[in-house]
Formats: sequence, structure tokens, C-alpha cells
Amino acid sequence: MTTYRGIHMAALGIAIALSSNACGSDGAFIDAYAGEPYLGSVRVVVTDAGGTVMRRRGEGSAQFEATGRGQARLVVYGAIENKDGDAGFAITGAYGPDGWTAEEGGVRLHIGPDGRILGGGVVDDNRYSFSGSVSPGRMRLTVELTPQAAAAQPASAANVFTFNYRLSRDRPEAAMAQRSGDGEGKCRSIRYEMRPVASIGDGTMSMLRVPVCLK
Repeated sequence: MTTYRGIHMAALGIAIALSSNACGSDGAFIDAYAGEPYLGSVRVVVTDAGGTVMRRRGEGSAQFEATGRGQARLVVYGAIENKDGDAGFAITGAYGPDGWTAEEGGVRLHIGPDGRILGGGVVDDNRYSFSGSVSPGRMRLTVELTPQAAAAQPASAANVFTFNYRLSRDRPEAAMAQRSGDGEGKCRSIRYEMRPVASIGDGTMSMLRVPVCLK
């Protein structure tokens, strides 16, 4: 089984952002984005100096949870080759009129008033880069993970993992069914289950509630 390094079980990161008309006050962020999850698919493409090594696709989700005192935790879940999750993380940031900003370990994640997702950093010798956009209805996020080459190994020898999340709040069963093109992804319903998710800053694992597609 392929292991995606980055959050222990997974090598990725994700962010969510505000639309320009939702950032007028401190509480507008939570009012617009906390609560209902974004659901859909996640795809990973692994490349090296010679080109594409592997492509895989699975179920993905993202959700903001208010934690109090002007802070909110972003929980990202992805199941590509492991039904318990192998592409997810959690990170907590502060929100206000300027958007949402999280800094943990060597990673910084920012969501601006225009809905733009930006960030990056280095954790456990893995370099992250985050980009994308979000609106109250959908999220588009790309996370690139580049393992830092060992001293005796050229940088070109390292694999690069690119994760693309395509998530929506519209018709959650249909959104999660997009994870495969062979009809296997159809959901009878969505249920919350406890799954292990790691902090992207230090790798600490926690059991968190995530939406899961039931077939």
C-alpha cells in the first residue's frame, strides 16, 4: 500500500477561504463557512524527474469547526487507498475581517478576503505548497508536497506528491460519488464517523468526526 507522508498517514495539506462579501466582520467567517462540510473527491499525482509515477483517486472532505475565542479548526479528510483515511490533517487558525490564518510548526496557511488560498512551509523535511480558492458553495484546493532530498541524494531523485481536492456543498452524495468513473462511488447516504487525523504542525494524531460515504 502506498503511504503518503506529510501528516503521518497522509502527505498533504489543505486550506479554506472567504469570499469577498463574507469578510466584513469577525463573525462573518464562521457564519458562512463553519458547519456543513465540503464533500467530493481528492486525487493524488506522483511525479519524479522522469514524469508521472502514479495516479490515484478517492473521497475527500473539508470542514471548519469553531473552537472559541476567534479561532476555528480546519479538518481535512481523504481516503485514497485506506478507508480509514490516508490523506488528511487538522490545523487551527484565527479568523477576522482579513480572513483566516493558521501557523503550526513550520507551516503557514492563509485565506484572504477574496477567497484565495495561499501558504506553505517545511515540516519533518517535507516542503508544502498550498493554493486554490473557496466560496460558500465549493472549494478547489491543490497541495504540493516535496520531500527534501537526503544529503547523499540529488533533489531530482525525490518524488513530488500533488493533491487536488474538488469539494462542494451541493448534493453531497453526488459530490462524493465523483471519486471514481466506474460507478463505484455512489453514496446511499453520508454518515459521520470517528477517524484518525493528524495535526499538520507536529503529527499528533487525534480521533475526529469526519463525513463518510456509505454505499
